[in-house]
Amino acid sequence: MTKIRNIAAAAAALALAASLPLLASCQSVKSFFGGEEVITYGGDQPENYPVLHAVGYGLINIQKGPTRDEKVLQAMNVSKLEAYKELTAQVYGVEIDGNSTVGRLTERSDELKTSVIGIIRGARVIRQYPVNSNMYATELELNTKTLYDLEGMRDSL
Repeated sequence: MTKIRNIAAAAAALALAASLPLLASCQSVKSFFGGEEVITYGGDQPENYPVLHAVGYGLINIQKGPTRDEKVLQAMNVSKLEAYKELTAQVYGVEIDGNSTVGRLTERSDELKTSVIGIIRGARVIRQYPVNSNMYATELELNTKTLYDLEGMRDSL
């Protein structure tokens, strides 16, 4: 099954490479590889740039480690990663996969899976602080002007 996916991905990449000259004038190009959507923006500069904010939380007492200090450091890291996950959801959205099974008109099982996939560049930590004796929080900020500038820098390389 993995070989088939790799061959399909290689064929899609070859088809995209062959069509790039035709797509060069587009302002937005979408391609799909392995279920992930890649969007490249170009064209006119936007009039305004929103600033996105996200907060992530990490519990201290559930972290593994021999000392409280190590648990605190891990909770701080978890809170930062959770904030990045929140920013990623704001930029790229959340994929939701739901499944319910009904038998004899009675619900047998109900599943809901979510995932967030993306790359966040240019975000900055606003502050990281203890919420209480068992929780840390991290606040991130992402100025979309920074994203626009980074995209322009990457295109000019």
